[in-house]
Amino acid sequence: MRNGVMRVVLVVVSLVILLGAGVTGYMLLNLDKREIIEVNIGEDGSESVEFSSINIKPGDTDEYVMVLTSQLPGDCILTLDFDEIEEGTLKQYIDVKVEFEGETLYEGKLEDLFEEETVLTKSCRIKKRTQYELKVTYSMPLEVGNEAKRTVADFLLNITLSNE
Repeated sequence: MRNGVMRVVLVVVSLVILLGAGVTGYMLLNLDKREIIEVNIGEDGSESVEFSSINIKPGDTDEYVMVLTSQLPGDCILTLDFDEIEEGTLKQYIDVKVEFEGETLYEGKLEDLFEEETVLTKSCRIKKRTQYELKVTYSMPLEVGNEAKRTVADFLLNITLSNE
């Protein structure tokens, strides 16, 4: 009787361990859903990245990581200018955070980045052919309802590096 109970306990424990390992493996494989974009900034010091038909639902978060490589070494000014391609209403529902090398440059509504006077700048020291991370994280609050259905946000992110 005792051996039978022990066997059942062993089988149940083994199944729980296998199930846990399977779930953990699945989560690790799907953990990094960031989109990584290579951006090579040439001698002219500028590049544009187009974001079309941002598709986000209430409660979702999307992250775009741009790996910047520049041909301009030295002390530079990084300028980020968001230009709306087509008028869309999704921008009023999206929260956005912009970070360069881990430092937050902006946190607020996407629509505020489209204002003419809103240009993000950062002084930085750039080494030629070194990669730098620019991260843009979008989220839509869970409270946003049906008013955000069938709305879009299409825009360009103009990235400029200029020597000081």
